[in-house]
Amino acid sequence: MTQPTFEPITQAQRVRHSRKLHVPDHWTAHRPADLQPNSVGREVDEYTYSGRPGPDQGYALKLAHDMLSSEITLKDGESEEDVVAGLAAIATARAASIGRAPVGADVSYAAKLFDYDKETPSTKVLEKRKEAFSSAAHDYKARRRLVASVKSQQR
Repeated sequence: MTQPTFEPITQAQRVRHSRKLHVPDHWTAHRPADLQPNSVGREVDEYTYSGRPGPDQGYALKLAHDMLSSEITLKDGESEEDVVAGLAAIATARAASIGRAPVGADVSYAAKLFDYDKETPSTKVLEKRKEAFSSAAHDYKARRRLVASVKSQQR
């Protein structure tokens, strides 16, 4: 509220001028932990396994678990945890690439890539998927390698 000049007030009661803050410069992600999207065409190495953020990615775990219990039969040497984590990682990467949450079709797509939708997959695919999904539930880099292998197949 303004103070009239004719009103007697002490120095402490006078309105003080405010300090003006400077306008900050343009911000860029430059710290090591900042998420930076992978550029298209860049070689995949251990330093580009940063993933891609997307909405509601945890839902893919539920979808993959539900699909595993109803539509997928595991073979000897395959871990349920690893398959759920691997399918969810592929589904979330697919959904996040177009900026949406994962849906059942994304998990079905991931299952079809590795013949999880077939009762008897070929021996070649079975060995490939056992190696690809090995320790995916407990190793972040294993999941990122799995997603990177799927992306490289699509190019």
